[in-house]
Amino acid sequence: MGPKKTLKNYVGTWKMIKKVMLIVTEGETDEEFYKKLLEHIRTKMHLNKFPFDKINFVCARGIGNMQQKIVNVIERRLFSSEDMIDAEKTVILCYDYDVFEHGQHPPIDRQKLEDDIKKLGDCKIIKIVANSMIEDFFLHDFENIRKFLRLKKNYQLKGTGYEGLRKMFKDANRTYFKGERVSGFIDKLDMELIVSKISSDIKEMCEILGYNM
Repeated sequence: MGPKKTLKNYVGTWKMIKKVMLIVTEGETDEEFYKKLLEHIRTKMHLNKFPFDKINFVCARGIGNMQQKIVNVIERRLFSSEDMIDAEKTVILCYDYDVFEHGQHPPIDRQKLEDDIKKLGDCKIIKIVANSMIEDFFLHDFENIRKFLRLKKNYQLKGTGYEGLRKMFKDANRTYFKGERVSGFIDKLDMELIVSKISSDIKEMCEILGYNM
């Protein structure tokens, strides 16, 4: 039996590719979370690899930059190389529901973004929409976040989503910036628990990875 494979085996140089997945996230914390999610799923499947030659990530670093930036990156990575001409392509868009639901002028037009991606060529698009924020996914594991921040056992959550997590960090004399990587934070999360809570949100992605939830 060969050496154990990790997600690093799926991220790297694009060559001899027949099936590829590109996962788009809003921020660094989101990207780190979805990488750990994939590792968890692969472990649950008892497989050395997913049914994809490559799985790569693109961090949009803020929803306001997402639309044109992502279209350009997808075109460059999936459609501008001869190695990709016959590849089966899947693009997964991960974003927060609240960004589009609140305010009269959302920063991007979701349908236009999808249409622009489809115009590049043949690819499957899957959406993972955190309802209402990615931080709500994290807070399903409130207890491990509390321990990570070294807050008292009787600490009570003060809000939901981003505001709830931001207040937890503040009460621990730390600062949480949406989308920015927090060293060690994602590693402390119980993915088994979180996956059980967000199964409907990630169902389509799991199916294409071959994972029957």
